[in-house]
Amino acid sequence: MRKAIILGSLVTLGASVPAIAADDFSYTYAEVGYINGESGGRDGDGVNLFGTLRLADMLHGFASYSEQEFDGNVDVDFFQAGLGLNLPLASQIDFIGRLSFVSVDVTGPGFSVDDNGYALNFSLRTRVAGEFELSGGLNYQDLDQGGEDTSINAGVRYYFRRNLALGLDLLKNDNDTSAILGLRVDFAQY
Repeated sequence: MRKAIILGSLVTLGASVPAIAADDFSYTYAEVGYINGESGGRDGDGVNLFGTLRLADMLHGFASYSEQEFDGNVDVDFFQAGLGLNLPLASQIDFIGRLSFVSVDVTGPGFSVDDNGYALNFSLRTRVAGEFELSGGLNYQDLDQGGEDTSINAGVRYYFRRNLALGLDLLKNDNDTSAILGLRVDFAQY
């Protein structure tokens, strides 16, 4: 169950790597996604809501909420909120560092676990061929009861309109893998 808590929350964290819009990197958007993955031999799926808001040239705030249901009638609810720093490294390449508070609630037949802690994310983001964004990074999370864990994430987004993108994010944690298919609305590009 510890893996379900950590994987559920890291999937959401991994999905939170920011988007690239038509001309510039955007840090003001909302996304809804479908999560599918495996944790500890249990299959699960659910929905993820994520949003980020540009606060200054290199600073953004973000928050997310997700619900996942795993085999065996186990539900994982995850909330995260924090601040991110986005630093340009070169033309169309950003380094992103994020720190967030996380809260996880896991319920199943005969048990309920509430946990919280913090998470760190370090990632790179780049644009290729105009409409495509690639991202990848490292996630670290430390929960009071669930302990600490590290994962890697990779993502791709295709902007089929100036302010709309379809994306796929993959997260690898130990032997567990999860995927998020999402639709993003970029408010900075209206």
